[in-house]
Formats: sequence, C-alpha cells, structure tokens
Amino acid sequence: MEPEDIMDDEEEITELEAIEISLDDINETLQKIVSVLEKIEQKLK
Repeated sequence: MEPEDIMDDEEEITELEAIEISLDDINETLQKIVSVLEKIEQKLK
C-alpha cells in the first residue's frame, strides 16, 4: 500500500465522522422541533 493510500483512508474516515456528527445535530434539532409541536398540540386540545 502506498503512503498516499493510507492518507486517503484517514481523510475518508474523518469525512464520515463529520457527516455522522452533523446527522446527530440534525436529529437533535428535529427532536426539539417535535417536542415544541407536541406542546402546541396539547395546548390546542
């Protein structure tokens, strides 16, 4: 394996981790939105 190949693999892993982190953030935000919508729904009942 060329040293360049190893670098590419490391970069790819970092990109995947970054995507995973941003997906976690999106998931958290969506959960907050759902929570707010549920509170609004309760008030409307």
